[in-house]
Amino acid sequence: MVGPDTSEQAETDRPLRILHVIETLGRGGAEQALVSLTAAQVAAGHVVGVIALSAPYELAAALEEVGVTVYRADLPRSALLRAPAAVRSTARRMDAGILHAHLPLAIVAAELASIAASWDLAVTFHIAGYELFPATTVQRRIRKAIEGFLTRHRAAIRTAVSEHVARHYELHFRLPLGSVAVVYNPFPIDELDPARWPRDRQLIRDFGLPDAFLMLMPARFVIEKGHDVLLDAIQVLLADGRKVAALLTGDGPTRQWVETAIKDRGMTGVVKVTPALPRRHVLTLMTAADVVVLPSRLEGLPMTLGEALILGRPVVATSVGGVPELVESGVSGLLVPPDDPARLAVALAAVADHPLEAAARGAYARARLARTLDAEAIARQLEKIYRLQHRRP
Repeated sequence: MVGPDTSEQAETDRPLRILHVIETLGRGGAEQALVSLTAAQVAAGHVVGVIALSAPYELAAALEEVGVTVYRADLPRSALLRAPAAVRSTARRMDAGILHAHLPLAIVAAELASIAASWDLAVTFHIAGYELFPATTVQRRIRKAIEGFLTRHRAAIRTAVSEHVARHYELHFRLPLGSVAVVYNPFPIDELDPARWPRDRQLIRDFGLPDAFLMLMPARFVIEKGHDVLLDAIQVLLADGRKVAALLTGDGPTRQWVETAIKDRGMTGVVKVTPALPRRHVLTLMTAADVVVLPSRLEGLPMTLGEALILGRPVVATSVGGVPELVESGVSGLLVPPDDPARLAVALAAVADHPLEAAARGAYARARLARTLDAEAIARQLEKIYRLQHRRP
């Protein structure tokens, strides 16, 4: 009598050895998502490492705190041609079975490192980059062709953080329809329980802002985030005689331009800018603010917006990228078209004028997203994808 074949069960139970590859460990959305994902993977019993190709390494401590081994390649931007070798040597040192790359430079480095190697290679696309920055120059067209070729021939597992981003790369990289799996960004649902984050309006006064309807925009200072659109909308609200204030927190190349624009428009008393803050500080500010606003021109699946929704906060955002997959307009938040400050001002005024309705939308958002974006569930989904590829000949 032959007993049951337990080899497949044994394979399923065996911990995976996963090396994630990312460009930096700065406080960006993809990097924050990686912290949540790897924490859940470690909790599931897997051996997890992260190699960051370049500084900054601001989130390294958060990764190490949950048991992730962090490898700092310390490559200057001028030396990123050495990145594939750094990834290859780190994967061998860790004895990784799965290489999982995030963001364009890291994806290319991992794809090149995987040539003639036995690792299963996974890539995650975080943003539909060719929408705002199309390949219109010779240099960009060559880069796009190389990235597409490598992804078609080297990446066995292809995922994206939203349906929108998945279809974007299937089109631009000439991938088969449906070949990019949607794996949403993971969120630590229990940590984002509103009961753990009591509202404290004193936090607003600490930034020198008046006691008014407060808008919080936690976003990197880059053109695609639409800080200029928010400033235009604030001018509309002020012209209507509304008492409003805004706090913009983040770092990035357009920050100085935004600060100058605030001064030139005479809004220094009601709009404040602060450098990027630790995540816990941002979460406390979300609960203190009346609305979290994100007037982006381009998004994948924004982490700050997801955190605000799971905290049950009122949100106003633009209907770009994967944002409509997070926000049901009029049900869990309010969406407006991008680059439309007048419509943005109307939506913000609606939140100010109808706070009970805004609060009800926030409560619905938390109930809905807590079921779909839980980090442990996302990690299990990804594990199934890893193991399915690993069993293929």
